[in-house]
Amino acid sequence: MTVGEKAEQALTQRKDSYVPARPLLTLLGNNPTQRDKPVLWNHLMHWGTGLLLGSLRGIWSATGIRGGVARSSSWTYSTNPSIRWSQASPRTAGSQHG
Repeated sequence: MTVGEKAEQALTQRKDSYVPARPLLTLLGNNPTQRDKPVLWNHLMHWGTGLLLGSLRGIWSATGIRGGVARSSSWTYSTNPSIRWSQASPRTAGSQHG
């Protein structure tokens, strides 16, 4: 993906994006401007998000929450409590975790 993005940037003359770092810096009380180029903070946000969500996905997998259930169950139940588990999970019939 990175190679593809860098090739696209070279073709379109698009500059690097520092958008991931700006919300992180804002949450930490800084006020980054459009001229700031926080490369280190960009990497921290990128790798930190991957580490956090990868760990969460690992916990879900270890506890048996997989597939569509892991992706949509919390959203489904928080936005529409009338949907039952059997409607939210397409794999309930014959599932070892259903």
